Amino acid sequence: MTANARPVSRRMKRKTLYVAATIASMLAYVVLMALSHSAQWLVWLALAAALVSVVFACLWVAALDEAAQQAHYIAWFWGGSAGLFVSMLVFVTVMLRPSAFDGALTSMGVEESFASGIVVGVTPAVIGYLIWWAVIWLRRS
Repeated sequence: MTANARPVSRRMKRKTLYVAATIASMLAYVVLMALSHSAQWLVWLALAAALVSVVFACLWVAALDEAAQQAHYIAWFWGGSAGLFVSMLVFVTVMLRPSAFDGALTSMGVEESFASGIVVGVTPAVIGYLIWWAVIWLRRS
């Protein structure tokens, strides 16, 4: 140990544990969903793993210091709002001109088009959050 090394705080250990548990439960979700094609009952275990990952993610946010929490809240609000605006534009386009996506939708089944709608609703918000969060932390350092 060098003279400048500080001992790891309990908060940092908790945060690391919560991040690791969140990632592990998300990986369990992905694996269980991949295996659920052969055994349908695994879907329930996958959903339980997804719920556990949300719980650990909430515990991680609660373990953050106030500045980090505020940065995430601001990034979710502004970045998520900008992303949801992009999603809204896609949905309005579909409503006003349904033929715009006919090529993509006819090649998919009902299940795939439903899942695509959910992805189009969530993905831009997450991307907006990540961009906003990166800008906040780059400006901070």
